[in-house]
Amino acid sequence: MPQELSNPTLQDEDNSLIFQLRELLEYKWNIAGIVLIFALISIVLVSIKTPVYRATSSLQIEFRQGSVQSVGENYDTGSATQGYYATQIAVLKSRSLAQKVVDQIDWSQYPNFLPEKKERRNWLKWVEKYLPFELGDLNAEIAAPAIAESTDLTLRREFVDQFMASTVVEPVAMTQIVNIHFLSVYPALAMEAANALVTVYINSGFEAQFDATKRATDWLNERLGTIRDDLVESESALQSFRENQDLVNVRGGRGVLEDELNDNLQRLREAQRRATLLRNTYEQIVKARGNVLELQNLPALLSNDLVRKTKEGYLAAQQNMSDVQTRYKHKHPKMIQAQARLNEAQSAFENQLKNAARGIRSEFNVANEMVNSLSSAVSITKTDIRSLDRKGYKLQMLTRDSESNRDLYDAMLKRFKETDLAGDFRALKAQIVDEAILPEKPYLPRKRKSVVYAIILGLIAGIGLAILRRHFDTSIKSTAELELLSDVPVFASIPNVSKGLFSASVSKMLLENPRSSFSEGIRSIRTGIVLSDFDKSRKRILVTSALEEEGKSSIALNLAYAFAESEKVLLIDADFRKPKLAKYLDLKANHVGTGEILQETATFKDAVQKVSENLQFLSVGDIGNSPSQVLSNPRFIKLLQSVSTYYDRIIIDSAPCVPVSDSFILAKYADGVLLVVKYDSTAAKIVSSLHRRFSQINAPLLGQVLNRVDHRRAMKGQDIYYYGRGYYGQ
Repeated sequence: MPQELSNPTLQDEDNSLIFQLRELLEYKWNIAGIVLIFALISIVLVSIKTPVYRATSSLQIEFRQGSVQSVGENYDTGSATQGYYATQIAVLKSRSLAQKVVDQIDWSQYPNFLPEKKERRNWLKWVEKYLPFELGDLNAEIAAPAIAESTDLTLRREFVDQFMASTVVEPVAMTQIVNIHFLSVYPALAMEAANALVTVYINSGFEAQFDATKRATDWLNERLGTIRDDLVESESALQSFRENQDLVNVRGGRGVLEDELNDNLQRLREAQRRATLLRNTYEQIVKARGNVLELQNLPALLSNDLVRKTKEGYLAAQQNMSDVQTRYKHKHPKMIQAQARLNEAQSAFENQLKNAARGIRSEFNVANEMVNSLSSAVSITKTDIRSLDRKGYKLQMLTRDSESNRDLYDAMLKRFKETDLAGDFRALKAQIVDEAILPEKPYLPRKRKSVVYAIILGLIAGIGLAILRRHFDTSIKSTAELELLSDVPVFASIPNVSKGLFSASVSKMLLENPRSSFSEGIRSIRTGIVLSDFDKSRKRILVTSALEEEGKSSIALNLAYAFAESEKVLLIDADFRKPKLAKYLDLKANHVGTGEILQETATFKDAVQKVSENLQFLSVGDIGNSPSQVLSNPRFIKLLQSVSTYYDRIIIDSAPCVPVSDSFILAKYADGVLLVVKYDSTAAKIVSSLHRRFSQINAPLLGQVLNRVDHRRAMKGQDIYYYGRGYYGQ
């Protein structure tokens, strides 16, 4: 199965789109009318508009650099070309160029070039109408400035403004071609102005370059003397600085100082490392304060060769003393000799240990002095290098100024030699590609395009208005919408019967055309009422609507005919303000009726009129000027109750609910209410409001009828209550 068919969401979207298109098609004639109006207006406007002709001349503009380039031109990245073309386009549109062209054209041949101006009213003349005297010379004096405004200068300004407004400069993309268009009601003027503008542009380019070259020569001559003075001053300052500072070779002197600094820094690092290594031993020696037992525990002292040798002799003497003590007594010569040897070895070890400690202290002091000395030497060398750098920087600045002034002087001198009135003058690289020719056909108005655009605009406006109308239209358009407003069922959708020359009357449609869809709808209403009346207690049926002209009277009359086919029916015209049933039944409008019965000037038997075998009619009669008093009259209520015993069904045609409240009063005494709603006319808010009001008074609202339904729209909407052309196809 295809994905589109298997996806219900896509189907809903397609159906919704088709439904919206169908709704737009409902307004197709409105849209067509709007389109036709727009098209006709466009045709009228383009027909009365004065034709405008356009002549076009083409100009090629090339970018050429001069032989002597500026600093900006030497470092140009490509933007100069674009800037050049943009500048030339601006020149073509400039006012000065337009003034030159205006001065060349003979405007006497084109008298209507300037648009007509409305004559300004003189306010003094207007005031003078309402004064009893004439202003005389005062009027003329004040009017004089108005006349003076039309001077040659003002007229020339107007010609230039109109000329610029009629000129269109159009560069052709990705080329060096520029099209110059001129629009005018005179074909000859359009051609002449387009060609004159190109010619004046080329000539003005020559003049501008000539003037620029002359001004450049004068400026170079003046500027060269200033630059020469700056060069002499900068070279003098450089030489004076060298002599005062006794400078020969700054770079060589700095190299000697750098070598000396590097050597001292290396020696300083070695001295600092030596001092760091001796610092810990030195601090332990100072802490020992000459104590031999603490000194002999220092590894730095024991690593001394003499200390190590004397310690070995001392240890050997101790070993020998231990051996002799095991064999001899204290006074034995061997014992005395061993003791003397031990004392001598111990004294030698201690003396050597102290000598080593003094040696380390001396080395530490020497290392510190060396660090201090080298640090001082490094600082002095750095100071000398900084001083030399400052002198070098100053010398470099003076040298750069001198060289810069020298280069600038040489460049200016070279340009001065190259630039003269003929040397740097180059022709403007612009040439005419196509001259303007006499236009044969008008350029404006474009009749075909104007009409097409008007049709498109009218179509958009028509669709937009249709969408807005559909968006803000809240009228009932289907039985489904009507049922959503409440729980009251919809008995039928009655089609809108055309009122042709040979069409049957709607009021008697059930009799004259019983097989029509209208008649089938009426029978459907009758069936709905009968099915809702199981105990045969709903005799009095009130038929009403929200507003006028919704067809309630026709529905009431045909419903009475439908019930009369099997029941005895009384049709009462209770629309006391605008009764219509007597007219529909072709009965006398002044026949006695309800009014006379209530006034007791006639009996019910006198007032009731026979329509058919089972159908009788009670007209309004003469009720006076207060219909509301009739509804509140107890005799009228008693009349409704009494006739219910003689008839099987009583159909009451009442007034609309929104203009008057008669129907709400009658609804209290009716057994059921039938609400008629006009298709595509009655708003949903009004119907909802009526439902609430009927509910508040506990009126028995049996059902609803959607009347005057559009046949085609109902068939497209697939209204289940709509009978189309009827069961019999009529």
